[in-house]
Parts: sequence; C-alpha cells; structure tokens
Amino acid sequence: EVSKRRLRYFSRDATAPVWEAFTTGEPVLFTPDGDALVLATRTEHRDRFSRIVDDEGGNVQIVGGEAGDVRGELPIFPTVARATGDGAGVAILRDRELFVLGRDGRLLWKADVPIDNLMTRTGLSHLATGSDLIVICGTGDEVAPRGLSGTLHPHREERIRTYDAKGKLLWGVEVPSSEDIRFYAACALAADGSVLVTLRDSERETHVTLSDARSGRTIVEQTVRRRTGVRTLSVAPDGSLTSLVFGDLHSWVVAWNRQGQLVWDGALPLRCQTAKLAAGGLLVGEQWVVRLSAGN
Repeated sequence: EVSKRRLRYFSRDATAPVWEAFTTGEPVLFTPDGDALVLATRTEHRDRFSRIVDDEGGNVQIVGGEAGDVRGELPIFPTVARATGDGAGVAILRDRELFVLGRDGRLLWKADVPIDNLMTRTGLSHLATGSDLIVICGTGDEVAPRGLSGTLHPHREERIRTYDAKGKLLWGVEVPSSEDIRFYAACALAADGSVLVTLRDSERETHVTLSDARSGRTIVEQTVRRRTGVRTLSVAPDGSLTSLVFGDLHSWVVAWNRQGQLVWDGALPLRCQTAKLAAGGLLVGEQWVVRLSAGN
C-alpha cells in the first residue's frame, strides 16, 4: 500500500486550514504568491522478490492554492520544477524533456532537449528561471572514451539552452568534455534575466562562468578550489553579485560582482546547508543574514 501525506493549506494569519487533503504526491514547488502547488508522484512497481522499484514514470499535478482544486496534470515525474520568472506558469524538467504549464494547468509548450542523466542536489539546479527566460544546463551525449578512465567515467558534453517565455530557443551552447572535467553542470539566473551563471567540476576545482543571459556572451570565468559541504550557486536579483557557498559547520563564501571582481573569499563562522543572494547584497542562510558589497 502506498503511503499518503496530509496537506494543509493556510492563508496568512489563519489559525485553521483553508483546506486539507491526503495525497500520494510529494510537494516539489509552491509558487511565491501561494496561488499554486506542484505535486509529483513517482510510479512504483514490485519486482519478483517483492521489492519496490522506481521507474521513470509518474504523475505531476498543478493544485490551486486557495481552492485546493486540481487544475491540470501530466503523466511524468519531474527532476526539477521552477515557477517562471514572469509568474505566469511552471517550468518542469526531466531527462530530455522540458515542459511549461500555465497556472491553470494547461500545457503551454514542450521542448525536446539534449540533456539527460539529471540529478537532484541541494543548492544546485539544472533549471533556472528569471524575467521571461528559462535556462537549462546539464550534460548530453558521451564523448568517445579515452582509455580505461574514459570507460569507467564516460566524458559527456556540457549543454546549455535558453528559451523565452513562448518557447523560442534564443541560444545554446555545446561544450565537448576535456580529460579533466567531470561535469556536474548547474545554472543560476538573475531574477531580472540579466546574468546567467553556470558551474562545472574538475577533479579538484569548480569552474564558474558568468554570461550575458540574453546573448550567451561570456563575461568572465572563475576557478575555485573545491571544498567540503553543500554547494549553493546563486545570483542577486539584479545580477550585481554572484556567490558560491560551501555550507557546513562553517560557511565558505566566494562572491564576485558583475565585472568578475572578487568581493569576498573566506569563511564565515556560521553554519548552513544553503545560502542564497537576495536584493541589496544580502546573503541569506537558514538562520542568519550577512551583507556583501558589490562595490568592493
């Protein structure tokens, strides 16, 4: 028997829920204005040993906030979901497919994308939204293996795709993997759609690239020594600052301004899992807030 979760929806300052329901779905997105909730259910079956096995199937639902009604659904299981920057819908990404749904649950458009082998990790994402842009970043087809290392750890091409709100492909990048790059490709986008930041890994370093989000033109590339802890890649809403945070017992923060100048590189005596940039140069952790200056 599949276990169910109890969902309760409260309006601001309410002491009792507006509605409650039991569902097998897992909440994967709650829009900032509280108007919509995205629930995802993974399809499971049992093998011949009665073990529960996941497959690639599933179901995703758009649920209205105040009313609690199911506005629409698709027979897919999302890897990641984001509210679109214009607030009009929800972007959903899974292996080789990008879906954009309206707030009413209707499918607005769909694109086949050359990105697979997607993973969900705290602080990093393959999907970013801002203004009227939707950006996906990941890896695609394997490059021909080079020796034993290439056979055990296949090299894959980095792929970036940027779309407008109507599904038009604005620009894309395909970067063949080099010997030392072991990609975990991730992206972050400024809320105003000005700056795109992408991340990829080598064995000992993390490579961060700042680009003009609308043209794809590279602004600056940075290299950071990899550290322990959960990584968070984020951009200030106006694109003025970019940060890479390694969150653990202490938080190691590296931050650059839009021109690529180093604003901060050091440890904060503050514990966190993730920390993201907000307006005004504020870096916000789970239980603390610090201010970084874009002018340093």
